[in-house]
Order: sequence, then structure tokens, then C-alpha cells
Amino acid sequence: EYVLTGFSAAEFDAYVHAGMIAGWVHHPAVLIGEQRWGKGWAVLTTFQLAADAPGADPTATTLLDALIELTLST
Repeated sequence: EYVLTGFSAAEFDAYVHAGMIAGWVHHPAVLIGEQRWGKGWAVLTTFQLAADAPGADPTATTLLDALIELTLST
């Protein structure tokens, strides 16, 4: 339902893990990305990973686990 914007083309290569292009390549949108936040980094996503009970959606569970690992490694 939502996307993240404001990422530069250079950031797409390094900090975007899931994204899409809309409007004839004029509107890049991010679904999973990393951004500087204060003195650190934040891993952001618009996927609704907590919509179901924990473990009910194995794909969401696996993706959430991977995002937590990514967050801890940055």
C-alpha cells in the first residue's frame, strides 16, 4: 500500500534491497531500504510484516528475520 521515496539513483545500488519503478522510470520507489538516521542507520520497509499472528505467514516471518539481521549488521 505504501512506498518510500527520496532515495537517489546512487543509493539504489547500495542501500535499496527491494524497490520498483513506476511511471516510465520516472518514479523509483523503495519497499526495503537503508537510510542514515541521526548518527546511525535505519532499515525501513513498507511491507506489512506484522499483519498476521507471529509465524502465520512464513514468508513474512523469514523476511522479518532477515531485516532484523540486516539491522544488527549495519
